[in-house]
Amino acid sequence: MTEPIKENKIVTQFTVDEEIWVQSQRFSAVGGHRHKVMVTLLTVIRYVIMPGILISLILIMQNDPHFTSANLRTYYTVLVLYLALLSYQLYQWFFGFRNSFIAHPNLANVHLSYQFTRDFFLFSTTADKAETTYTIPYMSLKAGYETDDYLFLISKKRVKFVILKKAIDEFDMNDLRIWIKAAIDKRYYTVK
Repeated sequence: MTEPIKENKIVTQFTVDEEIWVQSQRFSAVGGHRHKVMVTLLTVIRYVIMPGILISLILIMQNDPHFTSANLRTYYTVLVLYLALLSYQLYQWFFGFRNSFIAHPNLANVHLSYQFTRDFFLFSTTADKAETTYTIPYMSLKAGYETDDYLFLISKKRVKFVILKKAIDEFDMNDLRIWIKAAIDKRYYTVK
């Protein structure tokens, strides 16, 4: 008599700490296949090109005889507001995500648990003695992004899952890659 084939399962669990929170928020803000290229491109557009265009418009309009000082004030106002928004984005990137973790002490009590199989994974989150479990088939994933330290899975409903790679054995991580790649094919990206 043959023994039934046992289904392979990969189980991982970890508690969300400040670094996991910050990295997941940063990746959610500007993440994707070409993460570093996107960050660099957005930085250049936000801090060099757009302010340069606004300043150039001010200088060009100053020499226009039909241009009034009221119009110049409007352009200066737009430039100042734009730079204020950029300053807020810088604050958010470097300090805001960390401050939000510190300001919400319940985030430090969030425990994530994943149980991966060949076709789906179970996601459980435990916080303040309340536990919620979801079953997510790999076919419902929109994309997967693997960085050096994390695996980010994004569902078609825009739900984001963060998996700490060091909480998974390397052999199991290779199996997990194979399972997810088989389901989402070319939408699994290795992000450098």
